Amino acid sequence: FAMHPDAEKLFRFLGKVAGKAIYEMMLLEPQFSRAFLNRVLCRESDIEDVASVDRDLHRGMWQTRQHPNVEELGLSFTTAVELSTGCSEVELIPGGAHVDVTKDNLERYL
Repeated sequence: FAMHPDAEKLFRFLGKVAGKAIYEMMLLEPQFSRAFLNRVLCRESDIEDVASVDRDLHRGMWQTRQHPNVEELGLSFTTAVELSTGCSEVELIPGGAHVDVTKDNLERYL
């Protein structure tokens, strides 16, 4: 299987978390989300993997997928991100602000 290009950084971060827990004498019962494990193993996540991380996001993605005419929603390949200075729009793909979500590219968007 292929490893994520940043797998070493992800494992180091995981090691730091485990080390801190040991230092603080805390019991860890790790249950990693499928989305995290897929990321480390360079596998694509699907909508069901998102449910283990964020139920509301999963519900919104599912409703978008089920919408009979997704073009009516006026979506583009961007998302809003909250920062300490306010809200910012981030492109999900290069030029995403100019790419409308359609029936044909919906799976890529999700």
